Amino acid sequence: MQPPKFEDYDPFKPERKRRPLLKAFLAVTLLTAGAAGYGVYRLTRTTPLAPTLLPAETPAFVSFTPGMAALGGLPVLKRAYPQAFSWQGYQDFRTRCERDLGLNFEKDVAPWLGIEMDVAFSQAEAAGATLFFASHNDDRARAALAKVRMARQRKGEEASPETYEGVAYDNYPGGQALGVVGGFVVWASSEAAFRGIVDRAQHRNAETLAADPEYKALLGQLPGDAVARFFVSAGGAKGAMPTSKDARRALEAYRGLAGALVLQRDQVALETVAHLDPTQLPEPFNSHLADLRQSVDPHLMDALPADAISAMSFRLPPGTPEVVKGLMADTLRGYPSIQQAQQQAGVDLNRDLAAWMEGELAVAIVPGKIDRGTPIELALVMKPKDLQAAETGLGHLREAWTRKMSPTLPGGQVLPSLYAFREQSRGGIPWQVLHDSAQNRDLGGYAVSGDKLFLAYGPTTLEHGGKPGAPLTADPAFKAAIGSLPRPNGGVMFLDVAGSYALAMPYLGDKAGELEAALRPVTAIAAAGTPGISDDGFMRSTLVARVEEPTPAK
Repeated sequence: MQPPKFEDYDPFKPERKRRPLLKAFLAVTLLTAGAAGYGVYRLTRTTPLAPTLLPAETPAFVSFTPGMAALGGLPVLKRAYPQAFSWQGYQDFRTRCERDLGLNFEKDVAPWLGIEMDVAFSQAEAAGATLFFASHNDDRARAALAKVRMARQRKGEEASPETYEGVAYDNYPGGQALGVVGGFVVWASSEAAFRGIVDRAQHRNAETLAADPEYKALLGQLPGDAVARFFVSAGGAKGAMPTSKDARRALEAYRGLAGALVLQRDQVALETVAHLDPTQLPEPFNSHLADLRQSVDPHLMDALPADAISAMSFRLPPGTPEVVKGLMADTLRGYPSIQQAQQQAGVDLNRDLAAWMEGELAVAIVPGKIDRGTPIELALVMKPKDLQAAETGLGHLREAWTRKMSPTLPGGQVLPSLYAFREQSRGGIPWQVLHDSAQNRDLGGYAVSGDKLFLAYGPTTLEHGGKPGAPLTADPAFKAAIGSLPRPNGGVMFLDVAGSYALAMPYLGDKAGELEAALRPVTAIAAAGTPGISDDGFMRSTLVARVEEPTPAK
């Protein structure tokens, strides 16, 4: 007898007795998989649904969706800020919930509360705010609102039951409305706003924020695992700005802004996307978009020392010299003595300083030495577009300083200066160093090497001479902080929080302890943005806060 062939096996043939059992097994499997899939969807979905109930012209919207995406970042936050997750804090919340709303959180709220909470600001039906709390059990939610109504009535706050298009809600004094609609518990500051939400929930109004092209374009570029998002429309930004013509003109190019908060194991990141209309940008930006899209050389920061507590790299775009000249002209117009001093010294600040203010640069704040008179020092490296103009201009300023500080007596005798420039070699680079003869110390200086200009204020930064033995870019804390930033970018901002606090602590007085408790878990903050503006007008930026478990205070 030949064994049956596998390809002849059909479990659904009528003559086989296993058919009912097999069908039941498959049905249970599909139901289980469907339920599990739906459960995972409810836990991992972070796309806010409240915008489907909001008007398209909503000026500002914030959504908190703490699904599975938040779980990876919660442990480190809990260790960093245990007071925010303390049992006492939860007890205080429960007490306020029962006192003010008449609700027991575990029995009355937890059974229906979903994973989305939102706040929207409206200018459509009526100016005000609307709060949304996702509900996955509308009957339990309505029972909770009934208890709220009774608790408020006991406090003398009457609520009149109302119905609109079959949706029951409570109307509180001042026009506030509270009810369950569209899968949310909704509180609106006006009855008109609440009724508008009912209309959109019943698809009587298709003009929603979720369908708005600007909202969709911006939110679509944000990370999918965000725990919170925000959106500010063009109307929202313009409505919050002053009514001056200059402010309005500056906002003509603005189309919208959105952001997302992402929790990770050891950091909190804020991603933002702005949309501008490149054709509406004011000059000189509009004519220099191609230049603005050039990234900043990350190796500029190789010249900054690892002990820098703050550092920044950025680009001075074309047109900056003209802007600087205009600012200097406005500043000096009221000081004819300064203009006269320029003429006497043979310098021209427009020619010798402002004219070469274009190019890439990086600057750092470095802890100095109090006993040497410089508690804070500066290190700067720049790749000016016209390096020759920079070197010539600084030479003119150095010569003017020398003449000013070394006056010539009527008999022709030149008095020695207490502050004079000396040529020294630092880091294998020839520097022009300003020396204080009275205290026998170097104050600062500048150097030109290759395609770079180096400036330093303070003996510590001078010792590095633009080539520190331990550069900032090799520091593990710096590399960890900027690891999530966009690359290439238009420049980087870095802040060593612990180092900054240690430097500022002697000046904080009684606030030192309180500030330390808040800052100790945050070790560093870094930020960067993509270079310039894309062809379709989008600009992206990222801000990262590194969070670690705090070490016990000594």
